[in-house]
Amino acid sequence: MAFDNSDFVNLLNFYKENDNFHDNARKSFNKFSEVSKSDNDAGAFKNPLIIDDNCIFDLDNMCWNSHLKNNGSVKSNRPLSVDALHFKNGRLYLIEFKGTFNSTLNLEEIMDKCIEKVDDSDLAGALESIKNRYDDEILCNLKIKPSDSLFLTLPQIYKYYCEKRI
Repeated sequence: MAFDNSDFVNLLNFYKENDNFHDNARKSFNKFSEVSKSDNDAGAFKNPLIIDDNCIFDLDNMCWNSHLKNNGSVKSNRPLSVDALHFKNGRLYLIEFKGTFNSTLNLEEIMDKCIEKVDDSDLAGALESIKNRYDDEILCNLKIKPSDSLFLTLPQIYKYYCEKRI
């Protein structure tokens, strides 16, 4: 039996309903604005990266919900994922929100501004190395996340869905 669009829609609707989960479940279907918020080190939410009232599926929360144990605690070995799913006209979009403290600049521009202000050539060289290393790491992580979501996260939430639907 093939898995078609209607099967996928049923899977998404299952996660849209929080009644299918423990009371500790997180909202799996939410506004772009809510899903694009990230938390800081203290756990407080920052401003959204996108202001939009249209709703998308929060894949991180779907993954969280599928890993809830019966007592409401969560398993610690959840796979990483992109931030959100958007399913429209039979197409699946994997969404990753990225931001910096100054959303008008990207990492390279921020580092270049720092390097410009440094008088010490050794320190400027060290900053240049950091910029090159992390720029590549961010690009690598962004390339890996969709594969991780498709081959690890989605099968996990599908497995949970199948187990609960029986």
